[in-house]
Amino acid sequence: MISNRLISLTDPKYNQLAPVVSKSSQIRLGLPTAVVGDRFGVSDRAVAAITSSVLHDVGLITISNSDLVVNKNKLRREKSKVKKDLKFQSLSEAQALPLKGLYCNGRKDSTLIEERLDTKRYMGKAKQEHLSLIEEPGSRYIIHLSPSFGTAKQISATIIGYFEGFTRDLSRLLAIDCDGTSVRCLELKLGKPLDNQESSESIEEILRKEIPSQDLKMKNCRKIKKKGLSIDCLNEKDSKHIIDKIQNKVALNKKISARPPRKRHPSIIIYNLPHTTSEEGVMLAIQVHVDVKDPL
Repeated sequence: MISNRLISLTDPKYNQLAPVVSKSSQIRLGLPTAVVGDRFGVSDRAVAAITSSVLHDVGLITISNSDLVVNKNKLRREKSKVKKDLKFQSLSEAQALPLKGLYCNGRKDSTLIEERLDTKRYMGKAKQEHLSLIEEPGSRYIIHLSPSFGTAKQISATIIGYFEGFTRDLSRLLAIDCDGTSVRCLELKLGKPLDNQESSESIEEILRKEIPSQDLKMKNCRKIKKKGLSIDCLNEKDSKHIIDKIQNKVALNKKISARPPRKRHPSIIIYNLPHTTSEEGVMLAIQVHVDVKDPL
């Protein structure tokens, strides 16, 4: 609990509260206030008001000395400085270690853009490709990239261009987890084969292994739009069992999704199949559950 008594700045216990005077004579607080406010998503104006109130309570801000009063602009400058330091530290650590595994995940989203027309600016929306790069092992976040186009060639060029920009060594890259076409383009660019973790175990193999066929019968399986499958079961219990398996198994949940249709009948819809997976392969994988011998 904070006391309301006055605290002397010469007390070594409170040295971290002393202002730091920079070359431009700006008074900065030696506190992680900017980082904490950013971490919890509190507005700069609210953090500034709370910080100034606390400093006033402990006697560091008085009527005769208001140098430590914090405003939102001071917080924004400090946040910018902290982010720049953290980015430099992260890049320095990354450059010192060889990259052995790379995980790449992306999607196309509606993104807010600023359009200029003569002297005026307008806000609009555009479909843009977004990529997140993760270093493995260790799951260290690297960067977010936005290629000009969503083609495999452009994605691989954007990834290579980023690493060449700060001279990250890719010669020891052993494995990559992303779309199979992008992996092939990266292999051509690097001049060596890579272990594609996505295709190391196909969706067909996972379905055979994770969904046992005992006491589980399906009547039909057919293709639908957007790389999906519709599976008709004998009863709702079977369809619920398959959906629970897909949602609770990490190996399946990372690759595909499943849901019941809007109408109430014993069937499920599997969608978000990887680009390297064919509907025919999935049909053959689950054919062991179907009470027919003819190909679907």
